[in-house]
Amino acid sequence: MVELFGFLKVLVICITALIALALVLSAIPRSPIRDFALGLTQRVGVTATALALAPPMDAIPISGEIYDIAALIGIAYYWYTFFQKQQRVEQPWREHTP
Repeated sequence: MVELFGFLKVLVICITALIALALVLSAIPRSPIRDFALGLTQRVGVTATALALAPPMDAIPISGEIYDIAALIGIAYYWYTFFQKQQRVEQPWREHTP
């Protein structure tokens, strides 16, 4: 039981840190670093959510395996699109730099 509360404490601290980081980054003027950091924070949050949903899904025999495969494919595609978007976002900033 103590391990569960320790895990929950770490989970709450990490979620609070992600939310605080997103709020701080939202206050920064628009720049490529801000866009990258906000996108990265969002991707980390979604990945953590998908990982947090895995244990309850494993309790049901077939849905656990289906969820594991679907989550792996979904997260891989989600991160792939992040890096594809980064290349497109950086292009206008590079063109305007002297």
